[in-house]
Amino acid sequence: MYQDNGGSLRTRAFYATAVYEYTASTQYVDLSRSEAKAVISLLGGEGSTSVQAATDSWGNVKIPHIGYHPDYQSNKPHQWLKTPWSHQLANYSSLIGDRVDGLDRSITGNTSFTTSTSYHSFNVGVYSYSNGS
Repeated sequence: MYQDNGGSLRTRAFYATAVYEYTASTQYVDLSRSEAKAVISLLGGEGSTSVQAATDSWGNVKIPHIGYHPDYQSNKPHQWLKTPWSHQLANYSSLIGDRVDGLDRSITGNTSFTTSTSYHSFNVGVYSYSNGS
């Protein structure tokens, strides 16, 4: 038996599961590099990897990061975009998806629904470390 200490062990397990999932290593990387190609090949190719990356380990839907969407135009921020999630690998706003309740998960095939979500996008400059010497 372990002492939970306010959920910290569960939080670490949850975080580790999301970070060390294979599809996490396909996010925000140069897909032309041999390391990325090797992971994508291991996961069954780009189509299979794209489908796996669209949900997290618990089946929650991941929200695509629109700034990396191939059709996104910053001068049209409210434009609807079709996401080619099932055949092209996308970058997502988080490694953990949004829980969607009220859908019958036993249905095989496509399900259409509307959801509202948000995320923060940061533009951070290059970090340099100085040890004071």
